Amino acid sequence: MAQINNTLDFTEVTGDSIKGLIDPILDTIRQAHYIAVDTEFSGHCPVIAKHMDQRYRSIADVVRTHTLFSFGLTAISAQPSSNNYQFTNLEFLTRNQHSFEVDPSNIKFLAENGLDFARIFERGIPFSSGTLDQGTNNKDQVLRQLWHEILKTIKDQRIPIIVHNGLLDIMYLYQSFFATLPTALSTFIEDLVEMFPAGIYDTKYLAASVLGESKSFLAYQYCKCLRLASWQGQVLPPLSPSSSTTQLEDDIESPAMKRRKRIKKNDTSKMAKEGICGSYSQNGWCKGGKGCPLSHDLDRILDYDLGAPRKEHKPSTEPSTDKDQEHTKEKGTTGTGSLRRDHSAHFDAYMTAFIFCHFLSTIDDVSLHINKLNLMRLDIPLHLKQSQYSKPSTEWTRIKALLWPSI
Repeated sequence: MAQINNTLDFTEVTGDSIKGLIDPILDTIRQAHYIAVDTEFSGHCPVIAKHMDQRYRSIADVVRTHTLFSFGLTAISAQPSSNNYQFTNLEFLTRNQHSFEVDPSNIKFLAENGLDFARIFERGIPFSSGTLDQGTNNKDQVLRQLWHEILKTIKDQRIPIIVHNGLLDIMYLYQSFFATLPTALSTFIEDLVEMFPAGIYDTKYLAASVLGESKSFLAYQYCKCLRLASWQGQVLPPLSPSSSTTQLEDDIESPAMKRRKRIKKNDTSKMAKEGICGSYSQNGWCKGGKGCPLSHDLDRILDYDLGAPRKEHKPSTEPSTDKDQEHTKEKGTTGTGSLRRDHSAHFDAYMTAFIFCHFLSTIDDVSLHINKLNLMRLDIPLHLKQSQYSKPSTEWTRIKALLWPSI
């Protein structure tokens, strides 16, 4: 039987290998305390609407017509005789059997930064997105069946899901492996609460809103947590002992948001004098991209932010783009090999997992912040909470009856 790497390596799962890996994958998930996920896809919503219901509809329209290229999954488990965590990292290459659209700028960026489209279309696991008809070919359902088994496992074992700025990731997973996204946000929320009964944590929300971090993009938070863990002499932080639609206001800048903008503007000018790109430092991306004359080196940025002595820096080996800009991800490795410090679905999932484990040692009771997803340009999260005025979708109700017939 095929084996899964249980180190800081990753296992690539393709159409050729998935059948031999189903049992090891599910065994790994059964032993996990948490599961982190991340996705790569062909398009994102270019306009962020003011009202959340409108925003959801706009994003859902994009997700229904575009496709998933890959997803990363990191299973997090506590070492039985130590205070360290063990990470098992997987990357699934996926090949949609339906027609789909692409965002040219998104595809260009992914191609420039190493996403191997030839490998995806040659070796990706076939899947059919949306709600399936009765006559859909069974060979295109292996990922759907795997995700159904994952849902059973995380329900039985009470395993939470971890994401970073993950609303779009979750929507792509729903559309790809469960059903066509519901028309209404309230229905989608009802479905999610039932699908993931142990809840969802969003590390961007935890960083920005709970810990008050001024810079919350994925690569920065990972590098900062890695450095803090090193300072504390930890390989990984210890395991924590604690284990209806929200109506959103218009996208009007609050006093806190205005204050942060003023601070960012002033700090950006100071950083430029030090040779650091202030835009990248704050957001994880800049318009100049790789042609920017200022430094995007996260080690150097952290030295500046944390007050470390100024020194000559070699080119950074840390991740250098932001998960928050869905189209700005850097090259990931292919095949089963070392988990490199650059962007790909498997490494983004791993970084999300690492950040969350570090937050378990810095947030008093992380469970108080469950089911709160970060929303771009809003100071409040999307709260995943059931409402007496909404009910789950018909298609999810049908799937749930198959998964848990006794409920």
